[in-house]
Amino acid sequence: MMAITRSPGTLLCSFCFAFLTSLGAEPAPGIPDNMATPGIPADALPGSRWEALDNFEAPGRWELQRPKFSDQSESIQASDLFDGPYAGSGAYISVLFQGSRSTPAVLEPQQPIRLPGFCQNLGLFVYGWNQPVRMILVLKDRNGRKVRSGSQSLQFEGWQRIQFELDHNLERKPAGPFQDWYLELVGLEISPIYEDSLPVRFSLDDLMVLTAPPLKLAPPVGKP
Repeated sequence: MMAITRSPGTLLCSFCFAFLTSLGAEPAPGIPDNMATPGIPADALPGSRWEALDNFEAPGRWELQRPKFSDQSESIQASDLFDGPYAGSGAYISVLFQGSRSTPAVLEPQQPIRLPGFCQNLGLFVYGWNQPVRMILVLKDRNGRKVRSGSQSLQFEGWQRIQFELDHNLERKPAGPFQDWYLELVGLEISPIYEDSLPVRFSLDDLMVLTAPPLKLAPPVGKP
């Protein structure tokens, strides 16, 4: 059997063609029912509420990074980010890049996003193109340790809210009575699930956080 190989130039041309073609295909307008504000889960903490983070999808806030932990980062080609209105939203960002299963790309905010209160769930508005792609949260806990949390598939068509339930054991508890609960979102890890290489595309809009009022520790004994 004859093996068929493609030169790096052929692969690059194929990616560029897919990229240029996709620029004319913007997410369809309209907000489906599954993007309405969700209800409060029965097992949520007392006082929980959904809170939208301001300017989450602001143009210029995000950068697509090559994996810092991989020696094969040259196999990932990143596009620019794009912004534009759709019905019911001021702006969104769209991302297209040549994804690699062995070396995931990470979409990082220029500044870490502080998650308010005791964050239990994240609801992220995503426009999918029915691709077998995985998205994982990258968080930073109180000790400065980066933690990968949750995993959601982007194999759906159109706008949809995907929810990430956070591990309650994440290190975010304040060390003293005058500190707040602390947890930051520092990235979104994206990679194909089955294929070794795939032109990955998706769009992001608002991020909603299911949060409960932060619990204050009791002051030291003998102090008011």
